Amino acid sequence: MRIRPHLSQHEAAEALPLVTDAAVVTDVSAMDKNRTDEVLRELRATLDAHGTDDWRRDRPATDAACEDFLADRLDAVDHVAGDAPLADYLPADDREAAVGEKVAALQGRYLQPYPSLLGITVETDDPVEFAAGQYLAVRFRDTPRVYSVASSPTRGEIEFCVRRVPGGELTSDLAVHLEAGDTVTLRGPYGDLLLEDPSSRDLVFLATGTGVAPFRSMIEYLFETGRDRFAGHERDVWLILGAGWRDQVPYHGAFRALADERANFHYVPTLSRESYLSDWDGETAYVQYVLTKYLDETALDSASLPGAFARYRESPPRGSISQRLRPDEMEVYACGLNAMVSSLVDAVETLGVPPEHTQFEGFG
Repeated sequence: MRIRPHLSQHEAAEALPLVTDAAVVTDVSAMDKNRTDEVLRELRATLDAHGTDDWRRDRPATDAACEDFLADRLDAVDHVAGDAPLADYLPADDREAAVGEKVAALQGRYLQPYPSLLGITVETDDPVEFAAGQYLAVRFRDTPRVYSVASSPTRGEIEFCVRRVPGGELTSDLAVHLEAGDTVTLRGPYGDLLLEDPSSRDLVFLATGTGVAPFRSMIEYLFETGRDRFAGHERDVWLILGAGWRDQVPYHGAFRALADERANFHYVPTLSRESYLSDWDGETAYVQYVLTKYLDETALDSASLPGAFARYRESPPRGSISQRLRPDEMEVYACGLNAMVSSLVDAVETLGVPPEHTQFEGFG
């Protein structure tokens, strides 16, 4: 398998060259939202529609009191054990069906700490040299971790996109304690997830969650330096980005704005759980299946595709993008959790993308 892992061990991170021991934090911002009230309202409405007699017996009389009751039940959950305190309020058949999946997803969202997604910007006295796609080791309170740089090398400041991991050795500290004005140490840069030399090929970036960080750096750099053009012609640049919830898509607003500004940038978010809380009608499938929907109909024989790909191939895209891709004319970059990236490696090569034009990096 050709997936490059993030360098993650303390010793390895400490072996990187020191960039600066006094990078000043200029901004720490939550990128997600506190949707607790939305979640409780939807849980209450779902149980009202599908709950058992036990639910009707225990349910407080008013909606507000009902939501307080649900909050108390959920706050008592053992996060480590992964208890599901509301499952008993569903009929047995519903627990394993779509209603049960919805309640489980909403419970999971309620239990996520807030903020869970951070944008962190730091400033250094001297410019930090790195290539778009690389990452740096960040040390705060004597704990180092590596994070991909989410900003273009052309910018003066350096930006990171950090997902909070409950119990994580550094991410929780960053979410709870890091403030503008603090200092961190940077080491690096490191990583071989780099842009190919410009060519006539279209560029396709596939990511989930914070795996989009190096691609934001690459995409900004592409357009700032004119690498989205080759021999006088525009190259199509695609980003297919997966997450559970809309507010947990890093840089969602910025990517939408870029798609409005640049006709050759195509942004396709795919959100597996957002429809539980909103009227989301966009893509919901895994990233690799969404990619299949946007391939040129003459480029593939649907009958020869593996089962899941064939099924999604027959499903039309849920967006207004008219452009289509040919696997033999693409260069593909993928980043995210190792399990996801492993499936993408197999998927894009099954679809016909030449292995020499695929680059992947995994973490977690």
